[in-house]
Amino acid sequence: MQDQRALRRHHLDKRSTVMSHRLYANCQVRNISPTGACIELVSRAVLPATVRLPMPNCGTASAKLVWQRGKLAGVMFDEPLNGEVLTQYIDARAPVRQERQVARDLASTIGKPAAGSHLRLIDCTAD
Repeated sequence: MQDQRALRRHHLDKRSTVMSHRLYANCQVRNISPTGACIELVSRAVLPATVRLPMPNCGTASAKLVWQRGKLAGVMFDEPLNGEVLTQYIDARAPVRQERQVARDLASTIGKPAAGSHLRLIDCTAD
């Protein structure tokens, strides 16, 4: 079967978190392109139609669920990522202490426990 994707995927194994107004789940980003990503959930969950994917040093990408098979899911970003943002995400390694503090702050905001969280959410709009 031939791959029908127009844009190159970058294969990764990055810890992240996928979230919505009713979901907060740890995941691994398996591959990413400017238009979407394949994620693998740590635990079995049914994703809603729209989700947010925090990206270290780049903010948060809003996305629509395209498909889900068990723990694997494909999402399409609402707005394509530009090359610079994609490169920053692929190369980024945020300090663990900072990741944990942001996870705690977000968890207290949305009322979810932060224990064992691997959330990476950094606002890169402020200079």
